[in-house]
Amino acid sequence: MKISVVICTYNRSALLRDSVADLQAQDFPASQYEILVVDNNSSDDTRTVTGALAASSKVAVRYLFEARQGLSFARNTGIRNAAGDVVVFTDDDIAAPANYLNEIDRVFTDPTVAAAGGPIRPIWPGPVPEWLTADWHGFLTINDFAAAAETGFFQGPCEYPWGANIAFRRGIFDRIGTFPTDLGRVGNCLMSNEEVGLCRKIQAAGLKIAFAADAVILHKIPAERLTRQWYYHRTYWQGRSNAVMNAENPAELYRGLRRYLDLLAVYRLGQSFSAFDRRCIKREAIGYVQQLVQQQSGSPAPAPVSGFRHLRWLAGSLETVVASSARCALQQGRAEQQAVMNQIGQLRCEQDVLMGRIGELQAELARQKDLVLEKENEAQAKGDQVAALLNSLSWRVTRPLRFVYDLVGAGSLVVFLKLAVNILRHPRTVIGAINRDTLKLAWGYLKNGDVKGLAGGVSYFVGRTSPSTGYRPQILHGTIDPATPLMLPACPQPLVSIIIPVHNQWAFTHSCLASIIEHSGTIPYEVIVADDLSSDDTCRIGEIVHNVRVVRHQTNLGFLRNCNEAARLAKGAYLLFLNNDTNVQPGWLAPLVEVMERDAAVGMAGSKLVYPDGMLQEAGGIIWQDASGWNFGWRDDPEKSSYNYVKDADYVSGASLMVRRELWEKTGGFDGRYVPAYFEDTDLAFQARSLGYRVVYQPKSVVVHFEGVSHGKDVSTGVKAYQETNKQKFVERWREVLQRDHFANGQHVFQARDRSRYRKTLLVIDHYVPMYDRDAGSYFMYSLLRALVALDYKVVFWPENLYAHQPYTDVLQQMGVEVILGYHDFGAYLSEFGSYFDGAILTRNHISIKFIDMVRKHIPRVIYHDPDLEFLREQRRFEQEGGSPAELKKIKDREFYLFRNCDIIGIHSPVERDIILAELPGADVEVIPLPIQDTMPSAAPFSQRSGLLFVGGTHPPNVDALRYFIQDILPLLLVEIPDLTLTVAGAVSHHELKGLDLSHVTFTGFVDDLRPLFEKALVYVAPLRFGAGIKGKVLEAANFGLPVVTTSVGAEGIGLIDGKSVAIADNAQAFSVAVLALHRNQELWELIRYEGRNYVESNFSQRALQAKVDDVLGKLLRTGKQ
Repeated sequence: MKISVVICTYNRSALLRDSVADLQAQDFPASQYEILVVDNNSSDDTRTVTGALAASSKVAVRYLFEARQGLSFARNTGIRNAAGDVVVFTDDDIAAPANYLNEIDRVFTDPTVAAAGGPIRPIWPGPVPEWLTADWHGFLTINDFAAAAETGFFQGPCEYPWGANIAFRRGIFDRIGTFPTDLGRVGNCLMSNEEVGLCRKIQAAGLKIAFAADAVILHKIPAERLTRQWYYHRTYWQGRSNAVMNAENPAELYRGLRRYLDLLAVYRLGQSFSAFDRRCIKREAIGYVQQLVQQQSGSPAPAPVSGFRHLRWLAGSLETVVASSARCALQQGRAEQQAVMNQIGQLRCEQDVLMGRIGELQAELARQKDLVLEKENEAQAKGDQVAALLNSLSWRVTRPLRFVYDLVGAGSLVVFLKLAVNILRHPRTVIGAINRDTLKLAWGYLKNGDVKGLAGGVSYFVGRTSPSTGYRPQILHGTIDPATPLMLPACPQPLVSIIIPVHNQWAFTHSCLASIIEHSGTIPYEVIVADDLSSDDTCRIGEIVHNVRVVRHQTNLGFLRNCNEAARLAKGAYLLFLNNDTNVQPGWLAPLVEVMERDAAVGMAGSKLVYPDGMLQEAGGIIWQDASGWNFGWRDDPEKSSYNYVKDADYVSGASLMVRRELWEKTGGFDGRYVPAYFEDTDLAFQARSLGYRVVYQPKSVVVHFEGVSHGKDVSTGVKAYQETNKQKFVERWREVLQRDHFANGQHVFQARDRSRYRKTLLVIDHYVPMYDRDAGSYFMYSLLRALVALDYKVVFWPENLYAHQPYTDVLQQMGVEVILGYHDFGAYLSEFGSYFDGAILTRNHISIKFIDMVRKHIPRVIYHDPDLEFLREQRRFEQEGGSPAELKKIKDREFYLFRNCDIIGIHSPVERDIILAELPGADVEVIPLPIQDTMPSAAPFSQRSGLLFVGGTHPPNVDALRYFIQDILPLLLVEIPDLTLTVAGAVSHHELKGLDLSHVTFTGFVDDLRPLFEKALVYVAPLRFGAGIKGKVLEAANFGLPVVTTSVGAEGIGLIDGKSVAIADNAQAFSVAVLALHRNQELWELIRYEGRNYVESNFSQRALQAKVDDVLGKLLRTGKQ
């Protein structure tokens, strides 16, 4: 189990140095943990100190920067970047005993533990003041957690682990979310309780929060905290934090207020309490009420009054809140009363109408009785006609169409009808595309119930010879009156500051703002319009646009200085420069933020720019050695593959450019040497790379740019004349970089477009874009692509059907994978681009056999990945069901042809590796881990479960296994458990099981989320009699903590141990005995559940796959065939 330790810090580099040193000296294996230092916008030498610690460390130490001030923001940055299975949070002023991480690791061996915490003990700076009694030590982050120590678990509601010593299983954040950003310390605002909400959600999910008694953290108490003034400040903010925590529950909110008022009375009257005690509780109560008033009224509460007037102030504030609430309630009640009276009047009118209708309906009923008799006679006649139809030629001819409709189901009727229309409209094209391969592909779609995939395939064949219709943007300019009032959202704490530099052109500015309002979604943003001495209606912007921030200069500064001045006033963590001659498109803003949030190394991100006619203007920019630039993709179809994946770019246009505030401040903004305009955005991109940041293009952020409105197009006049002058300045500054890292003008565009000159490039081929939530093979391919991207390979993915299955294609493109769509000539593609590929990865023999010869011709290094040995699977099937020896030989010959024509064979099972090596002793065969999804185990206890679960598609081994179970095993089980049920999830259906008694079987069809089924079932069954490779569903069930009963074939190659981590049985009698044993023996059920989950989690992870892929590719690219 790997651990990520997150330390958040702000301007305390000296303390940080010692804390990290303690964590580097842990007894825990250095390769099994990492330390993430999250710098929360420090101005000291934190980055330098972290770099020095990392340079001399056996343990991986990573530096992360979070510009948004606040402990919760910093911790969430740590979560996003953590690579460990467990994420530990501690502070920058701690000491950690050498056994600390071993104790954390030990407590998480229980798969039902989602979080854990341990004691926090003090290192005092000197004598403890007499006035500071033990009752107040908790405010210094000191706690032995006595209640949790007794039971071994945190039970809540008042006791949970604290942030200086708390750990979470990484996957839990996907279920419950991350730290709330309205809590947690922000500078001198000491908000707390940020971990309490997470712990409550964990307990609500039925999961455990363990107490790790020996995982002790020592907290270094600063001397300045041992003062009364600090305590008064700290208790005030504790009160505010408590109010925020209780805000979701009004009863709890006012119960807390009552508690404070009671405490105040006790402390005021009690003779045994010190003045310090009384003042602290007053301050805490004041904080609570001030936050309560602010929450109830929606506006900041008045500052508290000093001295003995606290109680009067509290009572007055409370009275104001209660009175306001009462008035609102009274007004609402009166409005509701009037609404009810209106409804009564309406109902009385309707009653009169209905009474009249009753008479009409009685007459209609008599008429309908006469019609029934008439229709019965007609029905008899129709019955005779139906009998004739069933025996007709047309009914027999259309049987396949009815079968297809029955197979896909009524839920896909609309798609099915569209598919039929497409075929009927283009019969020659569809018939021309029919061959053995396309028929096989179509049958595969139908078997899996994927009508959308089939429809997409037909649409591809119909449309691939037709020109693209092009992207159709939404244009507001010219359709909206520039005098129309606009309302931007009020946002006191924006994440993004959108800066729009303007000089006249009010109509464009107005439509730009209107598009921002309409298409920016839920991202918190502000808009700053930087008016560079306009003389048109821009001067009236404050009258027309509400909540816009306007910066107006008294002299014309020019574009560059205008931007820099406006940026000084921005509040957001991200600055987004946007030309006023733009119309943003739906959902444009979130993708820019997401690409920044995913990777702290991204310093700049730019949008896809399109012209008003929908043609592409720019998909990231290319700079050549002579500093001339290309708008990559200019006037092309913006929906082509090469323009739709996240990638690095030489620069991204300032027409829509997001910059991380940290980077902006380090560079000082746009460089003044380029005043008034041009090359400032390109220069900033080059500066960003020189500081270690990435500059990326984000295709999902689409912006229409009315090019030339701001500065015109004539390079000999106006501001545009500076374009050539500034180019020369740019060359002088970056000459060495241009010569070293950039190509001659127009050369090697394949590499120039995404800066892949110094990266290895891989071509990956599979049958279609992996639908990773549907089958284990697709999840493996998705995981493999993730690993390749993480290892910094440039990845081009070629799906054989060339169809954009969504949302899966978007996911790959956002990872940075170029997905080829719409090409139909693989040979032509390789002839043009094959020389740029360092290697290729092919998978599935029936797919790879079509590509292997062309790939070997153009790409010298090849891995063939075999999900399982098809010839072995078919041989076992042959032994069960019989078949054609000639067909079996054909399959084996095809598979071994691929083995002989690749450099490395990737296989999942060590058993299958040995089979291949027995026939090809010199082959290089690597066992590649089959990863499973990182998920929390199902939480339902033994007593709340019942029934059996089987998950599978229409793959022959699955159908045979299900038939075998229902026919031979289930009857034996029903003798002992008459009400036993089997739930079958996946594409397999009753069609494949005709003739069997299915009265105890429920079919769910394809299920998006299997967790509810794994939570309900008691045992997972996988009675496979033939097949090959690692069985993904066996791994998945074990990973969910559901005990598995399977056969030797089902367990082959995994390494699970019979009777300990799995139950294995190879005949019907033994299989039923194993299932019954798990029903009757809870101790055995718990053992197999725990051991199975633990084994799978340790051996089949994404991390294990990535490490193996790194090793295999390193060898391949050193020794591949030439």
